[in-house]
Amino acid sequence: MIGIKFKSIRARLISGYILIVFICICFIEIILIASIDQYYKNSIAGILKNQANLSSTFFHEYSDNPDIFTKRQSIIESFAANSQAQVQLFESNGNILADTLCTPNIVPLYINDIEDIKKGNTILWNSSTLKTNEPLMGVTIPLFSNQSFIGYARFITSMEKSNNAVQQIIIFLIAIGLMSIFICIILGYYISKTFSVPIGNITRASRKMTNGDYSVRIKEKREDEIGQLGLAFNKMASEIQDREEIKNNFISSISHDLRTPLTSIKGWAITLKTTDDLNPDEFGEGIDIIEQECDRLSEMVNRLLDFSKLSSSKVKLTFETIDIKTIIADSLSYIKPVLKEKNVRCLKVIPGNPIMLNIDPFYIKRALDNLLDNASKYSLQNQLIELRLTESEKSVLICINDSGEGIPEEDLPFVKLKFFQGSNKRKGSGMGLAICDEIMQWHDGELIVQNRVGGGTSVCLKFQKIKT
Repeated sequence: MIGIKFKSIRARLISGYILIVFICICFIEIILIASIDQYYKNSIAGILKNQANLSSTFFHEYSDNPDIFTKRQSIIESFAANSQAQVQLFESNGNILADTLCTPNIVPLYINDIEDIKKGNTILWNSSTLKTNEPLMGVTIPLFSNQSFIGYARFITSMEKSNNAVQQIIIFLIAIGLMSIFICIILGYYISKTFSVPIGNITRASRKMTNGDYSVRIKEKREDEIGQLGLAFNKMASEIQDREEIKNNFISSISHDLRTPLTSIKGWAITLKTTDDLNPDEFGEGIDIIEQECDRLSEMVNRLLDFSKLSSSKVKLTFETIDIKTIIADSLSYIKPVLKEKNVRCLKVIPGNPIMLNIDPFYIKRALDNLLDNASKYSLQNQLIELRLTESEKSVLICINDSGEGIPEEDLPFVKLKFFQGSNKRKGSGMGLAICDEIMQWHDGELIVQNRVGGGTSVCLKFQKIKT
């Protein structure tokens, strides 16, 4: 299975699961078979040794005749009485004297070293019959009389029944192993479905989203990682659908916003072209309207271009350490004519000491200009705008508070999204706060938007102070 490439997770899970189970079962069965085989052999060897040692002890205690030739029959009968094994009696030179089964030509006679036997060692050995190759196990014991080596005896048993029993156990274990593997294959098949089916659903849903169907959702309810993936997918799909709706609404709104000034420009252009008796005041009014509507179109295009640059990371910021109060002063000068026109006053709460920040002055001024413009736009006539600069140990906060109607609570979480236009009566292009948010992200800062208690909106630029 190693080296095979599978195209599906399900095939990988099943094959990996079966491989692990197969290896484990084979490993366990090899250990069991080897243990059982060794157990049988050790048991038989232990029985033979006990029988041989019992016979040897009896012989050494009750026999004082060094001539085992004349006593061979009684000796082998006494040995055979204590054992169910085949018993052979040998002289010290290796000549066989007696055999309980009378098969000296079947069982090998010279398989032991007599010199080793003379040292008094009990020898365990394995062999087979000469003709039928039947497996044998034997124990050879030395025989002494008055501490003189006079011969040796062998206790022999067939291992055929033991081997047959072990073979039956092996067959049984293999059958159990194959059955276990078969059961594991079935279980692996169903277990893999718990992974592959939900992943397949997510894959199909992703393809539908790729084709533009943002309403698709994952219906799997699980508490594991796949369930979390499904929840994350649903959240992503919901956000994409919301942003798609915002984008469509923006396109519809911006189309209307673009069409309105274009209609005015075209209408006055036709009027100026086709009407010969316009008085100077009417002519000047037409030119002023065309100029104002062109400025309005230019501002819309500039905001779109600014946002496109920031969103695509094409803009390159030029950071420098500067007193933020100089940027604030420039922005207040920019907005002063607008405030004067609406008769809106600006209250400045700014500390006297310099506050140094590492920023790009151009883009921070753009952000402040946007926020001051929004504040003037949403504030009522003869109202007050507050600009407050504060600093703490770690951060600097520039807050611009207007005196308007505030942002509807249901719109507040979305006001920083691009193209979002809230339910407020005075809708903008949906890009101002999004541009400011992008600029603050470039500066590792934060744009904070919240409603004020008692009415109005507070929009703050939060900067990290320079580490010294």
